[in-house]
Amino acid sequence: MRAMILTLLVLVPLLAFSAWAFYRFTPSAIEGDVQRYNGTAVLVGALLCVGWSVRTYFQMVGSVDRPWWPVVSALGAMAIFPVWLVLAAVLRCVIFPDQHAPGSPGGR
Repeated sequence: MRAMILTLLVLVPLLAFSAWAFYRFTPSAIEGDVQRYNGTAVLVGALLCVGWSVRTYFQMVGSVDRPWWPVVSALGAMAIFPVWLVLAAVLRCVIFPDQHAPGSPGGR
């Protein structure tokens, strides 16, 4: 039980930080396209989490650990979503390069 609490204490801030960073460092170029990309990336991340939960349910439904599938699903989703947001942010920077990124001359 302590391991799960510790895992939550790590994953919840990681999830919040990755969501903040994903939107904070959005390139300013072509606002409409970037916003559509961001929305699509979040939707795909949510679908990955749903897929993980369904997979976890079907893997655990016949085992003695069946009551734990919601916990395992939630912890897995909280690990998958931040990783997906980081990958989507890197891909976004490749697709929509920002000439005035934070920290660069002329940046915000």
